[in-house]
Amino acid sequence: MKSYLEKILQKVHKGELAPDEAVKELKSYPYEDLGIAKIDHHRELRRGFPEIVLGLGKTREQIIKISQSIIRNGSNLLVTKVEPEDYQNIKKDIPEAQYNTMAKTIYYKIKTPPPGSGKIAIITAGTSDIPIAEEAAVTCDILGNDYEKIYDVLTKYCTSKRLLSFVDASLIYMYNKHNAEYILSFDSHFDNITNRKF
Repeated sequence: MKSYLEKILQKVHKGELAPDEAVKELKSYPYEDLGIAKIDHHRELRRGFPEIVLGLGKTREQIIKISQSIIRNGSNLLVTKVEPEDYQNIKKDIPEAQYNTMAKTIYYKIKTPPPGSGKIAIITAGTSDIPIAEEAAVTCDILGNDYEKIYDVLTKYCTSKRLLSFVDASLIYMYNKHNAEYILSFDSHFDNITNRKF
């Protein structure tokens, strides 16, 4: 889906919209002042990704108004820190919106974002870190980044006889997964090179 700006410019180019009418249409660029927030519609052109909305502290009505403005502009939507009951009410006004319960994020992918560079490893030490890791995963997806979720590495690699730091356990996971011959770590608990499998 094309951005709102691209649609306006194409209409002018095709003669479907007079230039003075286009100026009126584009009065909200680069910012649209909603009274409750200024939406930076130009961010996607400048930075390659749209504005992300922090839902914490906002009313349902504010989230709906901001979200509709972002969607109307043709941008992908990501709203973080939203409670499930708020999402249920927001979905009535934005039925296309999806919700990740664990991450407490609302998202709506209107268009495929440009691909990021490389792959991101989202790693948690234990289960209490999973909600924020899920938020990171949804964010990666909306921004076009490839990612891998690796959860609860301490439980998988630590025993009462072998205590490891989070960094150690993460390295061992990557070591085993990619069949590496060596681990180079600069963690104070794991400060040498090893050539053994765990």
